[in-house]
Amino acid sequence: MNSNFITVEDNKFHVLSEEDGEISVVMAHGFTDNAMCMTPLMEKLPFDSRGIAYDAKAHGLSDAPNSGYGKQDMANDLVGIVRELELDDPVLYGHSLGANTVARASQILDDVRFCVLEDPAGLMMRGIDENERSERKNSQFKNWRTSTHREIKEEYVGTPRFADLLATARKQMRPEALNINDRGYDYIGDFLENPPETLLLRPDPTVVDYEVSDQDLPSEVSVNIIPNASHTIFRNNQKDFIRVLEEFIS
Repeated sequence: MNSNFITVEDNKFHVLSEEDGEISVVMAHGFTDNAMCMTPLMEKLPFDSRGIAYDAKAHGLSDAPNSGYGKQDMANDLVGIVRELELDDPVLYGHSLGANTVARASQILDDVRFCVLEDPAGLMMRGIDENERSERKNSQFKNWRTSTHREIKEEYVGTPRFADLLATARKQMRPEALNINDRGYDYIGDFLENPPETLLLRPDPTVVDYEVSDQDLPSEVSVNIIPNASHTIFRNNQKDFIRVLEEFIS
C-alpha cells in the first residue's frame, strides 16, 4: 500500500493506493472515518481493481482548513483528486458522507465507469433535530478526544477487524470536521440527475431506526437492501455486499 500526499485547491490530502490493478476505484469514507478504514474492503473487491482511498478534510492526515466543508466543496475535493491523479474511467465508491460526496462528484466527472453508494447519509438524518444532531456529535467528539485508543476500540467489538482502524480514525479527527455535521446532509434523490450507472446499497430496515425508502431516483440507479446490515453495510455483512456488487457488475 502506497501512502502519499497531493494538493487540491491549496489543501493537502493524504491518499492511500494499491500498487496494481486495471480499474481504479476511488473510495470516499464516512464522517469520522479515514482512508485506512477502506483498506479491508479494497482487498475484497470482485474485479481487477486498484483501490485508492483518501482522508477527507479534517480526517486522518489531510489538512483541516477553517472552511471548505460545504456539500459541493467536498465533491470538488474528490473531483480534484481524480484529476490530479489523472485517473481514466474510475469507479467511485462512497459510504455515508462519502456516498453523498460521490453522488455530487458524479455530476461533474464525465468518465466515471460506475458508482457504488453505500447508505448515503440523507435518510439516516431525516427527522433528527439539527441542534440535537450537533450536540450529540460534539459530545461524542469530546469523549473521543479524552479517551484512550483502547477505550474507543472497545466500542467496536461487534466489528473486530475494523475496531483498531476506527479507533485510530476517531483519534485523528480534528474539530474542524464538526462543520460537516453542522451543515447537514441532503437526500440524493433531491440532487442526483443523469448519473452514471449506480448501485445504491441500503441497510436492513429491521436493523436500523430510520425509514429505508427511496423516491425520485434516476433510472440509472439500482437499489439493493442488504439483509442483517446496519448503516455500515460493508462492515456488518461484507459477504452479501460483495455478492450484490458482483451481480451489479455482471
